Amino acid sequence: QQSDVAQISADGLAQVASTFNAEWRSQIAAINSSIIQSFSNFRTGTEILHAVLGQLIIYYTRFHSLFDKRAARRAAATAACQPVGVQNVMVEIKKYRNNF
Repeated sequence: QQSDVAQISADGLAQVASTFNAEWRSQIAAINSSIIQSFSNFRTGTEILHAVLGQLIIYYTRFHSLFDKRAARRAAATAACQPVGVQNVMVEIKKYRNNF
């Protein structure tokens, strides 16, 4: 797994961070809307929404950690595009936990 991490460029991480920063709120809203439209059963929809948003937090936390390890070495990349904090994403996700 360490060798896979070494192959990821800091520029690639900065690009992912930039794209995520621009779209994350609207994409979380789109996930919520899609699940509302796809599952008429309240309980099923809520369980799926919680699972999806939980996975999003897990993957984003891993990305943020990787970004800190790799891009922190390049001060310019870190300064140019710092990813949204994990706590900010979690606060936004909490808005959708009971909206279904």
